[in-house]
Amino acid sequence: MEAEDGKDLPGSDGVVAYLYFSDFNSFVLFSGKFPINTRFIFVGIAIIIAIVIHLLGWDIILAKDIHSYGIFGSFLVGAFYTFGLTTPTAMVLIVEIMRMNNFLLTAATAAFSAAIVDTALFMLLRGPLEKNAGTLLTGINNKFGKFRPAYPIVGFFIFGLPLPDELGIALMEITSINPRSIFILVFFAKLITLILAYGAIVII
Repeated sequence: MEAEDGKDLPGSDGVVAYLYFSDFNSFVLFSGKFPINTRFIFVGIAIIIAIVIHLLGWDIILAKDIHSYGIFGSFLVGAFYTFGLTTPTAMVLIVEIMRMNNFLLTAATAAFSAAIVDTALFMLLRGPLEKNAGTLLTGINNKFGKFRPAYPIVGFFIFGLPLPDELGIALMEITSINPRSIFILVFFAKLITLILAYGAIVII
């Protein structure tokens, strides 16, 4: 297929693949449909749902069922500890499983699974993520530039929380996404966040 300017256009299969990828990108990042402020509202709703599940005691019931699958159960739940909409509930379930099993092994397994999924998504959506992160960093610097020394710490823990990933990338000032670096960063961010959450619950 050829455009009016003489440049080749992708065939029908290529067009379908491009449109599919664009829709997938919009679905995962919400970048094509919703601004980041709106996505924070979605995250807030997801957190409320997780709280309701906990108050109703459903998290304990689910955690017991998942725990029966052993380490595979922790690995499976960890895969959902990646998306903003599923992270709150996944965190609640993982912490409950940590209370039933070796907490460090459970946290490490879930964090490992989450890091695999996150790294795969980051590489798949590398371009849009880097672009959005760059735009976010510019806006953040304009408003909170005096707090720049604290950016890396805040950005690190954002990867362990149900917040937009590009916000973490922006605060960590990552200009190019490297799969190995992202995997290590996400793994330790989620591992430490889970351990801190578990510790807080045990102390309380």
